[in-house]
Amino acid sequence: MVPYYELILGFITIAYIFETYLNIRQHKNYKVKAIPKSVPPSIISTDEFRKSQLYGLDKSNFAFVQHAFDYIQGIIILVFGLLPVLWDYSLHVISRFGYSSSYEIIHSLVFIMIFMVINSIISMPFELYSTFVIEERHGFNKQTLKLFIVDKMKGFCLFLVLGMPIVAAALKVIRWGGEYFWLYLWVFMMAVALVTVTIYPTFIAPIFNKFETLPDSPLRSQIYALAQRVDFPLTELYTVDGSKRSGHSNAYFYGFFKNKRIVLYDTLLEQLDNDGIIAVLAHELGHFKMSHTYKNLVISQAYLLVFLFLFGQSIHNVELFRSFGFSTEPALIGLTLFSYVYQPVDHVFGFLMHCLSRHFEYQADEYAVKLGYDLTESLAKISKHNLSGLVIDPLYS
Repeated sequence: MVPYYELILGFITIAYIFETYLNIRQHKNYKVKAIPKSVPPSIISTDEFRKSQLYGLDKSNFAFVQHAFDYIQGIIILVFGLLPVLWDYSLHVISRFGYSSSYEIIHSLVFIMIFMVINSIISMPFELYSTFVIEERHGFNKQTLKLFIVDKMKGFCLFLVLGMPIVAAALKVIRWGGEYFWLYLWVFMMAVALVTVTIYPTFIAPIFNKFETLPDSPLRSQIYALAQRVDFPLTELYTVDGSKRSGHSNAYFYGFFKNKRIVLYDTLLEQLDNDGIIAVLAHELGHFKMSHTYKNLVISQAYLLVFLFLFGQSIHNVELFRSFGFSTEPALIGLTLFSYVYQPVDHVFGFLMHCLSRHFEYQADEYAVKLGYDLTESLAKISKHNLSGLVIDPLYS
């Protein structure tokens, strides 16, 4: 008999202790008063360094509290068997509308809805504090409480309209697919991912932000010239009102094949001059030239396939369900419990992907430099405006 329950509790605890250890190591670095000797004096002033350290310290203090709360919450859910309690309560809810336990998909959707509402209520104080205290204190928060609430409502409605049907379809595939459901489910999830990546910038993102075509200007001409130079099939160039919510800056591209688009945050346009923006975009287009987006997509889909295959081998593992207090074997609960069991593998994969991501960033930097762009000044300005940390522990990073 495999002690699933004890193993999961043990791993959650070990993971929390290790992550706390890493956070403590980095927390000490936020208390450093002197600018590192490796950082040229022209990059950042003493006052700017002090502000970045205070910002990092505030976020670190908050992270200790939030991680501890999340750990305790996770332990309570498992120790007191709250998942089967919530599952039974969901059945009670649907039974009032004439549905029985045989309506597994409806039962599962109600379970998700109740869980989401409870989780949103519990996490709300942390989100409010992070946004309206920490980000506000350091000059980054630009959104109002009204906008915060409206965003939450929009996100919830989107999940009802798009997320719920996807979950229902996925559960249907699991029950319909038989022995090879994991393969059919993988194809379905891959299709959903590709469609989401395609429609999100055009139909979903505009629900939250305003996108405008960058008007004719020297910057627009320079960006199109850069795109032509590196064979980037740029079809549209937008700015987005990121300043509506935050003072942080960003730039990104999206699209498949010959239909690529670039989006610039209005905060980036305020922080950098034209040459600086072009240097940053040269870095971003380095990701395109080295197919980093496609590589990440292939890796993530391969990982999902392995996960679903292993899930397929455990979906009928009655022992796993009984270990957590479930008297039946619903697909959604099976997926949830297997996700718990799979956490050690997930953490290792996450670490490897983090390492790969850093490697990709270095490659993109090198590509921009080879094109003749100096990223030093641009990245220094972005770091100063975003109060990025300059004293980073090697293990934490």
